[in-house]
Amino acid sequence: MSKLIYKKTIYSILFLSIFAIIFAYYVELVLGHQPCNLCLFERIPYILVITIIITLLVFRDLEKILFSLIGIVFLISFFLSIYHVGIEQEIFNESSVCSAGSNMDILDKEELM
Repeated sequence: MSKLIYKKTIYSILFLSIFAIIFAYYVELVLGHQPCNLCLFERIPYILVITIIITLLVFRDLEKILFSLIGIVFLISFFLSIYHVGIEQEIFNESSVCSAGSNMDILDKEELM
């Protein structure tokens, strides 16, 4: 891979990962949508990729290993996203991992008093 294409690829992945994290926090904090636990788990690969790319920019000699690691992280992220969509579309049974908010919302407020 030529150096120019390689740099563009790395910076594009970095930019898109940062954008995805910022957009997720925008939807949560500004628009007020409460994320479920799987939504929160889906942010972890982006944070990992940002960390890996920063490490890659510092340690150029590890580029093959770190670039492969980025691919693995995105592959895991892809399967996590497919699982999440499957739960939302009721293809899979909902697990306790995918529940918005805390379980305290289920309890009646009078029971707590």
